[in-house]
Amino acid sequence: KVMVTADHFLGLSKFEKAADVLEEQLVEISAETSPLRNSDLHVQLLQKYGGILWWDGDAEGAIDAYAAADEVLTERAEAEKDAGLLLQRAKLWGKVAQVHRKSGDLEAADRHLEAAMYSLEQLRDKPSGSEAESHSVALEDLLRDLQASLGQVCVEKKEYGRAQELYLMAFSCDEKK
Repeated sequence: KVMVTADHFLGLSKFEKAADVLEEQLVEISAETSPLRNSDLHVQLLQKYGGILWWDGDAEGAIDAYAAADEVLTERAEAEKDAGLLLQRAKLWGKVAQVHRKSGDLEAADRHLEAAMYSLEQLRDKPSGSEAESHSVALEDLLRDLQASLGQVCVEKKEYGRAQELYLMAFSCDEKK
């Protein structure tokens, strides 16, 4: 219900009200006694909250919210092995990179995109039969998106050769690079 309410405020371009609604819920969920603490709903609320803060011009708050979502995912026992969690974390790093890029911090954007790509490449290159195969299409799509995003960052940094390599990887038709 809280997410729907926040979406309604977003539709009205009332970002501060949408953020306030989510913040109240996040305070409740973050309590030690909350059964939803560190749940998927907790992560979704943090991501939504980060997005709203970004749209409202609060880049630092958005980065903090995304970092908190990543921390929740990192604390899960299977965080380093579970392909689905690694994909979620890579998406979060991509969002953080977008915020950094729009804020003019191209080096931070570069670092986050590189980390996300490295994580996905490691997952992709695991031996056959691994659980990564069930996520292979999503993994390849996300990897291509991250490569293209890093290519854009490289163009802004005037690293044209590197940008070209990234664009070629992102837009090539090969299944495996």
